[in-house]
Amino acid sequence: MMIKIQSLSIASCFNCLPNELILIIWTYLGHVESIRIFGTMKCQRYTRLLEKYCYKSINFREASLSSFQLFCSHLFNKIRLNVETLKIGHRFSYSQLRIFTQMRSGFVTLLEMFPKLQQLVLYNVPEMNSDDLEPYLVVIPYLQHVTLKKCSLKKVSSLICSNLLAHGTISQLQRCILHSDHRKNGIIFHEPISFFYQLQNSLIYLRIYIEDFISLKNLLQFLPKLLTLDVRICKNVTRNDNDLFLSCICPCTNLTKLIFRVHSVVQYFPSVVNFILLFRKSLVNLDLAFTHKDPAYCHSLVYVDGNLLFNELIIHITKLKKFNFSIETACLCNQQMDYFIKSFQTNYWLSMLIGLYYDKLNCIYVIFSLPYGFSDYFVTTTGIMYTQFNQTGYQLNDLVPMLFAKPYQVSVKIGQNETLSSSFVALLKQGTYRGEELINTTMTWLNWMPHLRLLRIDSQMLLKLVQTINLSDKIDQFSSLEKLVVDQLNNTPDDDDDTLNTIARLDVSLSLQAIYLQEYKMLHFQSIDDNNFLLTICQICCNMHKLETMTIKFASPNSLSNSTMVKKLA
Repeated sequence: MMIKIQSLSIASCFNCLPNELILIIWTYLGHVESIRIFGTMKCQRYTRLLEKYCYKSINFREASLSSFQLFCSHLFNKIRLNVETLKIGHRFSYSQLRIFTQMRSGFVTLLEMFPKLQQLVLYNVPEMNSDDLEPYLVVIPYLQHVTLKKCSLKKVSSLICSNLLAHGTISQLQRCILHSDHRKNGIIFHEPISFFYQLQNSLIYLRIYIEDFISLKNLLQFLPKLLTLDVRICKNVTRNDNDLFLSCICPCTNLTKLIFRVHSVVQYFPSVVNFILLFRKSLVNLDLAFTHKDPAYCHSLVYVDGNLLFNELIIHITKLKKFNFSIETACLCNQQMDYFIKSFQTNYWLSMLIGLYYDKLNCIYVIFSLPYGFSDYFVTTTGIMYTQFNQTGYQLNDLVPMLFAKPYQVSVKIGQNETLSSSFVALLKQGTYRGEELINTTMTWLNWMPHLRLLRIDSQMLLKLVQTINLSDKIDQFSSLEKLVVDQLNNTPDDDDDTLNTIARLDVSLSLQAIYLQEYKMLHFQSIDDNNFLLTICQICCNMHKLETMTIKFASPNSLSNSTMVKKLA
């Protein structure tokens, strides 16, 4: 008896996928693109999924101009009643806030447009003045989370303070992040202080760029419930700041975490000590990062070391459990290394791992706890190769992974008359890669920096980097890399070393959003009107799936004269 078995072919389509898989696909697309693509379909299943998982949180930071315009003209009306989190402001290019302000003119307030809004994030707003920002900041008391990034805080200080502090009794704000467009541009909060300001009892987390210590003191007196303070002081800390907190009552009795950084110079360390000791009874976590330079350092031995930190600060903070620091301190003598190391070899400091080296380029000692606890970019010099540790058994090859695991950007500065010594190259080569080429070093460092967002590299090093990447993997292995800056070297390029072609050979990237090519020189036999030039540009655009901006600065100002290339690209 023969049984005939007929093979069945089952047709599958996107609609057949379970909800779980569709949501995973939407995660890769992002909420904005998912709504743009599926929100116009007449499908109740997609509509229910979008309302439940996508309409609540909208992030336009990476949205194209056309997508954002579509939302402004049509899709906002569809989703606005569901939105709880709104993030506006493109990462690099056009001004979303200007476009959004124009389209929402029919609504009195932002909350009228988005009645369920709880979190507002405004990116890239340096060009906004007080009149432009007021409709957005007036809703601060009614939200739970507010973030301003790349904002000219000094210019809008009064507007921010009035909306933050003038509605204390009704405020629901819990978290506030005020990030400046420049390291030396912070909020100014000087006297006279408005009598309309009230205690802000809901705010428990604050990250802020602030102009000076007097502004910080005036602000904190209105924030009694603060639990975490992450503050950047923009101006120098001087002896004049010392008296501000001597007889001051602790304004935030519940503060458990303090991240304190000074973007200028600490000229008088006791001023910093007096501020921190305000919270001596409550602090559990303390992070310090600053450069200390006594105005008279050329004539004295006043510097910050382990003895000073312990005796003046640590011993008084009774609940302290975690202490991270990165301190640069100037000293008259460059022969104090043994004294510095010895000051960090007491019982307390031996419970931590601390690295120390002397920076000859800037004439300062650099001291830091390990693993490095700060996510900001890290600037170092070749002096790092002489790093010493307070604990025995550690070597330079232990240092680099602990130092560069967290920062998103690392700069190695070389002095004007300084060259890369063989010992420094040997330090760079520590890691899993082996070989005589310096390029192996670069790959090792890149692999130690999983959060790298910006890479600046010269054209010759990029050529070697491409060769190594193509042998092992693709540029997309650096999944956080968003911006690539390539500096064309001054020497005349070889016949085979066109920098644009080198960039094209990087292959596919799903994260790169901006490429900047500085001082670009064409090869001797090339013309900008050659088809090869246009094909290379197209190849780069195809490879970089999220590329939004590509800037080419020609070394010769006459490169585009009488060229038809601009018309072709348009």
